Amino acid sequence: MSSSKHKHELLNRFRELGFKSGDVVYLHARLLDFGKLADTQEEFVKAFLDPLFEVIGYPQGTVVALTYTTSYSSDGKPYHHETSPSEAGLLTESIRTMPGAVRSLHPMGSVSAVGSRAHEICDAVSRSLFGWNSVYHRLHQVKAKGLYLGMSLKETCSFMHYVEQLYGVTHCYHKAYFHPVFKDGKEVPGPFLAFVRDRRSSPFDYARFEAHMRKQGMLKETSYQGAPLQVVNFEDCFNEGMALLQQDPCFFLQTPFYVTE
Repeated sequence: MSSSKHKHELLNRFRELGFKSGDVVYLHARLLDFGKLADTQEEFVKAFLDPLFEVIGYPQGTVVALTYTTSYSSDGKPYHHETSPSEAGLLTESIRTMPGAVRSLHPMGSVSAVGSRAHEICDAVSRSLFGWNSVYHRLHQVKAKGLYLGMSLKETCSFMHYVEQLYGVTHCYHKAYFHPVFKDGKEVPGPFLAFVRDRRSSPFDYARFEAHMRKQGMLKETSYQGAPLQVVNFEDCFNEGMALLQQDPCFFLQTPFYVTE
């Protein structure tokens, strides 16, 4: 099948998932399961981005991708805002390097965005990765949608860390980082803050959340080339997540864990 045919088929899938002009879309992507959709990396990325841009009316619509650099937190590697590549895969790095892309300043969990609301989402964010005035706070405010390409909600949901921080779970704690950060050729003084999981707790597990959202009719899903495509509204994730945490503060863990002293 030609690259143009793949684009046409994906455009139909995105329409089926309910995207419309002006949407803000946050990407979680793992593209290997889609197989070979094009002969070059550039055309492979375009096979996904071109139909997505078309369905949201880009540049009126906005695409946001996680361009994290966890080597900053794990290895103390200095973060250079303009040049540190995304460690989240080919698609996210392609968005980071697009003309006009805007990147939020956080050395662990930056996002890069293109479209009419890119500056609104990324400029002058707080030092907190998931707290007040963070990217995720702003994605909530603009009623963004989460798009999973080749992945599913049960695997990951960065937005839910924002929900957990606001709720106040005890299996995560606030941590400060002071490794070097540079922007515009100048060092930016720390700290930068993150809400990180206590290593004594079990891993995160979103399988129950995916099942809940599906049962509530809040998870739209289809597939292409055998790989899943899913969409959730972050407003729904926030409201349902808060209600579930009220019932069980460890809802997003494999097994319960509480800090009591």
